[in-house]
Amino acid sequence: MKLARVAMLLAAAACALARPAIGQSGTRPSGFTAFTPVQVPPIARSEYANLIDGGALETDGWTYLVLNLAAEMKGPVPGGNFGVVLIPDLQIFRRAFQTLGILPASLEYKVPVAAGAPTYFLAPQQRFEIGFPRYRIYYYNETGQGATLNLFAYRTR
Repeated sequence: MKLARVAMLLAAAACALARPAIGQSGTRPSGFTAFTPVQVPPIARSEYANLIDGGALETDGWTYLVLNLAAEMKGPVPGGNFGVVLIPDLQIFRRAFQTLGILPASLEYKVPVAAGAPTYFLAPQQRFEIGFPRYRIYYYNETGQGATLNLFAYRTR
């Protein structure tokens, strides 16, 4: 467990040290974004009205997105899934999600967790093709145990 805690601390330090990259034409935004850790109680992915809003991710001008999640479970892990759903941040998609419970054109990063898994862990990264200039982030947690989730996003061309 100490190794997993060290991994989370290193990931947090990397977030704090992330700086814009310097290019030939001056400064441009870095492709790396670390989101503030979010407390996510047990919430099924199907409970659309209760998913935790994690803010927005700007993706305009980027082609691919690599996501990674770090988690700290609040107690023994009974097993299940946690993850994030990214929905295009456009009115038509937000309305379909909020009123109809439809997740159109969404990106989903689902992390399976085995019963008895370590309390702290980093999930394997996953790569997505970007199709919209901005996404809303929604967290869910189907493990039956509260968790603090840390989302890391790296955008590439």
